[in-house]
Amino acid sequence: MPPIGEPVRVLRPVDVLHPHGVARRADVVAATSTSTVGRWLARGDLQVVAPGVVALPDRVARWVDRARAATLYADAPLSHLSALTAAGLVRPTAGPCT
Repeated sequence: MPPIGEPVRVLRPVDVLHPHGVARRADVVAATSTSTVGRWLARGDLQVVAPGVVALPDRVARWVDRARAATLYADAPLSHLSALTAAGLVRPTAGPCT
């Protein structure tokens, strides 16, 4: 708690999910609370992008953020062309992964 007379800082989803905008729901709950995450989800301030993974609404359409969500969900790294694309070493290809 802040000292008496100082304002209480209100957390926003962007504060907790910075810099990537994607995180495990359990990590966001640990930084805030279950009720806060539930409220953010109900208001649309967060979206579930994979089981146990949440993201800021403006991040769910970006390939790199969906790839990050997949790695958090699977608890595994990207491989092959996906890893090269995420690292910016090759351009995204046309197809279901873009």
